[in-house]
Amino acid sequence: ETAARTQAPLLDELARAGMPLADAEPPRQERNVALRGTSASTGIAIGPVYLLEDPLDLSRVEYTPSGDPAKERSDLLRSLAEARRELDDVIEEVGENFGPEFASVFNTHVQILEDNGFLQRLERAVAETGDACQSVRTVVDDYRKLFSRIEDPYFRERGDDVEDVGRRVMAKLLGVRHRNVPLAPGSVVVTSMILPAHFTMLEMDKVAAIVAEHGGSTSHGAIFARTLEIPSVTGVEGAMRLARPGETAIVDGTSGRIYLAPDDALLAEYRRAQQRFAIVAEHLDGLRLRPAETRDGRRVVLSANVGLLADLRLVERHGAEGIGLFRTELLALAHRGAPPEDEQEILYERVAHAMAPRPVTIRTLDLGGDKAVPNLGLEVEENPQLGCRSVRLTMRHEELMRAQLRAILRASAVGNVRLLLPMISSLDELREVKRLLAATQDELARRGFAYDEEIPVGIMI
Repeated sequence: ETAARTQAPLLDELARAGMPLADAEPPRQERNVALRGTSASTGIAIGPVYLLEDPLDLSRVEYTPSGDPAKERSDLLRSLAEARRELDDVIEEVGENFGPEFASVFNTHVQILEDNGFLQRLERAVAETGDACQSVRTVVDDYRKLFSRIEDPYFRERGDDVEDVGRRVMAKLLGVRHRNVPLAPGSVVVTSMILPAHFTMLEMDKVAAIVAEHGGSTSHGAIFARTLEIPSVTGVEGAMRLARPGETAIVDGTSGRIYLAPDDALLAEYRRAQQRFAIVAEHLDGLRLRPAETRDGRRVVLSANVGLLADLRLVERHGAEGIGLFRTELLALAHRGAPPEDEQEILYERVAHAMAPRPVTIRTLDLGGDKAVPNLGLEVEENPQLGCRSVRLTMRHEELMRAQLRAILRASAVGNVRLLLPMISSLDELREVKRLLAATQDELARRGFAYDEEIPVGIMI
């Protein structure tokens, strides 16, 4: 009886983690259990559920302080330093596998670990409590409550980064090591939130879909999933409680619907949908090297819509004839603000060289509306989609616009870059931007930088 009581928590933990157990709960009797969330990445997936617990639940961590306040402080500082070193390794690994934009997300985590306010709060807390674990829990919880009161969903989700950092520090404090999680091929990963760290922990080639209880379509995890073409649904209330490890799940990333334990009829319906999609994709991929041309000889240029360096592999896979729209705001969203000019230039040049001689159309920042970033002074508007966004927003921040124009112009020296100005609503706006463009070209000429003096300029109206 004692042994059974000892084993029970371990068995429960293994079951929650997706480990098939002989004595696990029996298959559910009900079928087609429907859940609903927000589409974060389109596509259809069918596969076994894999429950991915958070690396650590800060509210439930068991920790016994040493009783020595000085030791608690030194242990906390050591854990912070180890977490910082681990992030350096993660940034290098993610940068190699996914590109610099992915790695820049973890730069935000580094900034949190180097933030004086965050560190001072931790030191004050450990001095007051003599408990390193409680200090991390309290400070992270304070930040979480602060961010949760923000109405804007983009800013509210930034509290997730502080929690992610807190879990990483806590893992070091407890001696827990992050490790790759084994997955069955084609798994539907169900988790409380799609975290950037999951993309370094999981074998992503075995992930068919991701379902998350919390988070929105603008979270970094959702952006990563879209880039990797993994169907994803977020905001699925009760997903962790209702989903059972190993049971079949259908994820419809287009509608935001999830079905647990589907019956044969529903499975057949979605498998037909998958098959139709696969046939269409196979047919189109078979034509990818042929010119896009109508039967009467009208030639059409079929180009790609991308936003990250990792998207270039999809350009090649699907036979695009260039990039018709490079959405630079994804880099800004990854940075949670204006990306450094030198980083923009490196990114644009890499894209231009990778595509040459095929054309690359780079759009200036299309921010505002539903794509908000901090520190740009965005006001609350009745209709933000038609308010201070895109060109109107960047022209309010002239140095931000100049920095991006310089980066694009310097990349244009490759010879295949075109410039696109988003959401022009009047001739006055266009003339103002062209004035700034001409001034920026003169500046680069005076400084001796090469650029395409005849760079084509287009507008979205």
